[in-house]
Amino acid sequence: MATRIAMKHKDTGIMKDGYYGFSWTTFFFNFFPALFRGDFITFIGGFVISVIIAIITLGFGAFFINLVWAFMYNKYYTRRLFEQGYALAGSEGDNALAASALGVVTFRTTAADKIETTTDKSSNTIITNSTIDAATAPRTEQKQDIQPVIAGDDKPISKKAFCPECGAAIEPDHAFCGECGGKL
Repeated sequence: MATRIAMKHKDTGIMKDGYYGFSWTTFFFNFFPALFRGDFITFIGGFVISVIIAIITLGFGAFFINLVWAFMYNKYYTRRLFEQGYALAGSEGDNALAASALGVVTFRTTAADKIETTTDKSSNTIITNSTIDAATAPRTEQKQDIQPVIAGDDKPISKKAFCPECGAAIEPDHAFCGECGGKL
């Protein structure tokens, strides 16, 4: 069963729900949950591939694709939210469970914290160096924004801007948003 986790865009403050676990809605309704979540490209691509496979295999292949996709879609959708600049915004325990299930490494930051994150390419691990003293750092159970790092992701971190209309990550030199088409 899917578990819902609150997510907040780190720049715009827009709240969305992320999910992890088996997606029963995807199992019963195929690629339509992607459409309802505004994930249009995934819906169109998945639907077209599913129809082609169904025609070739007389429907049996589409059932197999549907079953496999039900296991994968929630994690895929939530990881795409991370890439668009969303962060986990649930309680500390909920965030830890979600990060574990989604395969992301999280750390807490405030404006005063200086955290440097690098990736060790030989072992594919995330190394975090922080100036925070763990013994004196305040601990709280309140909801916090958590900045994710996708485990095994060795893409260089670039400075990105965000669309004021939809909150999607965009390159700073673009004139229009690639997601909603809004002028920047």
